[in-house]
Parts: sequence; C-alpha cells; structure tokens
Amino acid sequence: MNNFEFYPYGTKSITISFECDKCENIVESEEIFVPEPDYTAEKMSDGQRMEEGYAICSECNKEFNIEILSNGYGTINDLSENIQVSVVEEDSNEFYDEEELLWEINSTEQLKIYKNHIKSIKEILLNHDLSKEIEFSLLVMLHSHIIASIELFLSSTFIHTVTNSEEFIKKLIETDPELGKKTLTLKEIYEEQKKLKITVASYLKELIFHKLDKVKPMYKSVLDIDFGDIKWLFKAVKKRHDCTHRAGYDIDGDKISISPESINKLIEECEELTKKISQDIIYLEQNNPKE
Repeated sequence: MNNFEFYPYGTKSITISFECDKCENIVESEEIFVPEPDYTAEKMSDGQRMEEGYAICSECNKEFNIEILSNGYGTINDLSENIQVSVVEEDSNEFYDEEELLWEINSTEQLKIYKNHIKSIKEILLNHDLSKEIEFSLLVMLHSHIIASIELFLSSTFIHTVTNSEEFIKKLIETDPELGKKTLTLKEIYEEQKKLKITVASYLKELIFHKLDKVKPMYKSVLDIDFGDIKWLFKAVKKRHDCTHRAGYDIDGDKISISPESINKLIEECEELTKKISQDIIYLEQNNPKE
C-alpha cells in the first residue's frame, strides 16, 4: 500500500503518476475529483469523505485502486510503499450562475445542439486537404470536441428531465448518497423549496458529469434508462485525456492512434447512444408530464 498527500483546498481534481512496481512502466491515473467534506459533522474527523479512482498499467495491465480523502490524503492499493508518487492538482475554477442553470433546466434543444456540433465535425472531415502532421492535430481536436459534445448532451438532458419532474427529483435525492445527506433547518427547507430546481441543477452540473461511471448509474437509478455496453465511450474519454493534456501523445511520448476512420466510428457510436436516450426521454415525458 502506498500513501500520498495533496493540497485539497481549492483543488477540483488530481491526477497521479508513478512507476509500476511490476514492470517499471510509468502509470498515470484517471482524473480523480476531490470530494467535499461533510460540513455538518460535529467533529472534523467524522466529516471526511472519500472518492475512488483507478489506474491501469499500459504495459502489464496491472490495475491500481486509488482512494482519496477530502482532507488531502490518498492511498494506492497494491502499490509498494517505496514507490514515489507524483500528484498534479487542478484548481477549482468552475462557477455556474443562475442564468446558465436556468438554461439547463428550461432548454429542450439538447439533441439539436449535439447534432449541430457533429454536423460541423463531419463537414471538417470531408473538406480538408492537409499534410499528415497537420491532419493529426486536427483529428486530436475533433476527438476532444466529440467527447465534449456528448458529455454536454448527457449532462443537459439529465438536468432538464430531472429538474422538471418532482418524481425524478425525489428519486435523485433518494438514490444519490451525497445530495441525500444534505441537512437543512426548517427555515432553509422553506427557502430551498423555492429554488429546488436551481439547487439540483447546480449539484448535477458541478459534481456528477465529470465522470461517466457516475452518469451511467444515475440515468439508470433515476430515469430507468440503461446505456447498455459503453466500453467504447470509456475508452474514447480516456483517449480524450491524451488529446487535451498532451496534444495527442501518450505518457510515453508516442502519438495516440487516431484517424478519420476512428473519428467517424466514434461519431456513429455516439449518434446511436444519443438517439436511444432521446427516444427513452420522449417516452418518459409522455408518461411523466412536467410539473
């Protein structure tokens, strides 16, 4: 077991890297979001919360389970304690104002916006005549844009559907461990009721849609919508990390595998998923009228 520390205050997320103790390859974790402590706890020690993450060695496929606490301490299971761990901290600089949240709540244009993004990407793919080196940079940007577009679709669709239904808000509070733990006084309950949609939208916007492994079960537990097998999307999100943080190169400095064919394939898979979800949402709204 290997223990490490990071600075938790004002830190949105961390990414850690270390040498695999099995094959000596450098391993980099997924982005792990720092949990907020439970400020309602009587003792500081009782208010610590934990977030889990993982890392996989690209050479020997050894998996490492990672746990971080809101007080700045972390543990990597199955890693020798003498291995040095490097931590990269990302500042928390996201702020969602009420106007933006109201757009998320009221907009019904989620699929249209997504399709407009994809239409632009397709036109770029069809109408470029570039050198291989410049084409690589273009494909790296397009891959990131596709993932950002489907993440926006998943986020805004869920927020709109849930916040416009008392039944779905109730299910969310009952099934989400963090939101369900929020403690309010009677006065706060009265005030909170008037802005419940904003509260729920803000919570979802900031905390939930950073990680697909949270999005998929939330759609299932609250809306009873099953994404099916989306291993392809998890892989695409992991590749997006190389695109955005290393401009298309992996941790070893090698170019990632990306091509017009892989971009088109990703578009096809995303279109199938968005189509299915949109059809399921239409069915839900027909059987659960908005409040």
